[in-house]
Formats: sequence, C-alpha cells, structure tokens
Amino acid sequence: HWPAIKAIGLSGQMHGAVLLDAEGKAIRPAILWNDTRCAAECAELEAMAPELHQVAGNLAMPGFTAPKLLWVRRHE
Repeated sequence: HWPAIKAIGLSGQMHGAVLLDAEGKAIRPAILWNDTRCAAECAELEAMAPELHQVAGNLAMPGFTAPKLLWVRRHE
C-alpha cells in the first residue's frame, strides 16, 4: 500500500486554555498559546513568586495557562 500514500499530515496545538462548564461545554473561545494579553499577569506572578523559575523550570510566560486563567478571572 505504500505507493498509494500521497501525503501524511500532522498537526499539534501548544498551550491553549479551553474553559468548560460543568457539562463539559466551552464557555468562551479558546485562548491560544500565542495570545499575549496576559503579559501583566506574568509579571505579577514572577514578582509574587521569584522562585517560580527554579521550581517550575520556566518563567511565567503569556503562552502558558496559569497567567491566562488569572487574566480571565480579572477581566471576564
């Protein structure tokens, strides 16, 4: 069957926040990894927990979910 294969497609999604209600339905559009609206929340998390980088192995960056959740909590 190898000659019959014309193409192979791959896809992936990085950090994205899909918020669900109790029934598992999306309650708002997803916030994707490349959305930077939570940059202020990242700075705040870094100031609140200076050891974050050492403990988590990463800085608080807008692409990650925790700052996005903090942003949603404050703005929606």
